[in-house]
Amino acid sequence: MAKGLGILDENALNIYTDGSSYPNKQRAAGVGMRFVWVNEFGNEETEDYAPVGWQSSTVDEMEIEACTVALKETRRLFSDMSRFRRVLIFSDSLYVTDNFVRAMNVWPNRKWRGANGVAVENIEGCKR
Repeated sequence: MAKGLGILDENALNIYTDGSSYPNKQRAAGVGMRFVWVNEFGNEETEDYAPVGWQSSTVDEMEIEACTVALKETRRLFSDMSRFRRVLIFSDSLYVTDNFVRAMNVWPNRKWRGANGVAVENIEGCKR
């Protein structure tokens, strides 16, 4: 079990993310993540990652950025993802968790158009 993080799915790459933003005029912000998996010997392994921060970002932007950076970092850490049955991302952000299902179902049904009817920018990136 991941120490202090909850239940560990032994068949998955478990990623715990967090974003932050310091509420000042510069709004210094950052993200952090912990990757947790079980190796071929049945032992838990972890890797922490916290890249250099951002400026002028909100905490909600950073919570989303943490998930995005984690998925990009996954490619660097694991050249062979076939060892995992799934990738699980854990977030303490209601903004991320409440809107995930909505984004999965609403955007495709709207044909990738915003509420104003205009097509979203970077549609190719959204459909991946």
